[in-house]
Amino acid sequence: MSTTNPIEQMIQLRRSNDRLVDELKQARHRLSQAMEFARDQKSGGNLAISLVAHTRKNHTRVLKRLRANRFQALELLARLAVER
Repeated sequence: MSTTNPIEQMIQLRRSNDRLVDELKQARHRLSQAMEFARDQKSGGNLAISLVAHTRKNHTRVLKRLRANRFQALELLARLAVER
């Protein structure tokens, strides 16, 4: 984040988290659909396996970004506590 104001950074993190939560909901839905598609494939074809792997990777990416935001927020809160 480019701003040095911790309060503004927290606001930016909150907005980022709101977007990421929406992305996570979409990723979960797509993963569920991909897994259902894979179950419907009798042979577990390569397309089904690839689709599940791809959607799982996207789901994991969103979770990692949310975790990074949480750690950054904790660091900002600690910095604010020290400045008081």
